[in-house]
Amino acid sequence: MKMNIKTKKYIDRLLELAKSESFTDGSISEPFVEALNGMDDLNREEKIEVKVAVSKGMLEVKSVFGASVLAIWLGGAVENGDSPELYLDAILEKFLAIAKSLDLPISDEEDAFDYDAYIENMDEGLKQGLQFFGQSLVAHIARSPQKRKEIQHNSEIIETIESLIPVSYGALWIDELLKKVSNDLVVIHAEQHVAVRVRYKNLSNCFHLFTLLQEALVEVMPDSQKIENKELLLFAKGLIPDLDEVSDKAWWHYGIASSTEANIVASIWGEMSPMGISTIDDEQIILLWSPIMGSRSWDGSFFTPFLEATPPSVELLEVLNQDETKQYLEKCGLSTKRQENQ
Repeated sequence: MKMNIKTKKYIDRLLELAKSESFTDGSISEPFVEALNGMDDLNREEKIEVKVAVSKGMLEVKSVFGASVLAIWLGGAVENGDSPELYLDAILEKFLAIAKSLDLPISDEEDAFDYDAYIENMDEGLKQGLQFFGQSLVAHIARSPQKRKEIQHNSEIIETIESLIPVSYGALWIDELLKKVSNDLVVIHAEQHVAVRVRYKNLSNCFHLFTLLQEALVEVMPDSQKIENKELLLFAKGLIPDLDEVSDKAWWHYGIASSTEANIVASIWGEMSPMGISTIDDEQIILLWSPIMGSRSWDGSFFTPFLEATPPSVELLEVLNQDETKQYLEKCGLSTKRQENQ
């Protein structure tokens, strides 16, 4: 379908302003803001046409800040209901092209690179532009599960994003999003033979999982403890700002499903991704035991950075009945061992 004159006028105007945009005054210029907000006389189909064309035209915009303004504008459109697939590929392509042009070192060369000097000499428009791109890509990728999986398995993209992390919060946010995983999980108290199924969402490390899991299981799992710090839980869910010197502790020893005894070597380490929790018959399983260490604690740094597009949570789905629990105990090799000890 041929583009009408009115629609083409908006596209040309937005790209023209993006190309000439700078961060000299520390903000977006008024003409650019007016143009971004000035499509009231277009219908929904025409607005989509403009945004799709602008996302593709962004690839030719040399001003990093100008291109990033278009990216954050498109991110807002996705947050308001547009499909992320309309713009995501073009925004990601532009972001990666900018990242590669900076020629930052990859991980095995980082120790020899002076990041402090690099950041000090970075153009302010570039700094803000990378942050805007990060916000936009988080909004897009969080709403596109298939694309998220593709990126998570693309080592070149991951390496490029990681190269930016020391100099850009935007890259850090994208990296955090890509590390977040969601899944169903069976949790079994190995000594008391109580089993539950939970669902965790948007978690990047097991310490974060432990904190939210303990809240979810406080009423149903043996050896639970009283939750004294409610602010800790609100912080872990991203519902309140950062807390000073916040920490949590383990109620149980968290063990892998293949170990029939509490064993430090068979621990689930808090720093690791929940993706690494072992499975039996394609189901992730954690065994809970009485603590075997005097105190196991972690600080609130494992709960950050919080991304509004992917709030973390753990939900109790069901408490398994006696027969179901027995089946899982047998899978883990626990039921026979207990009978022999009785």
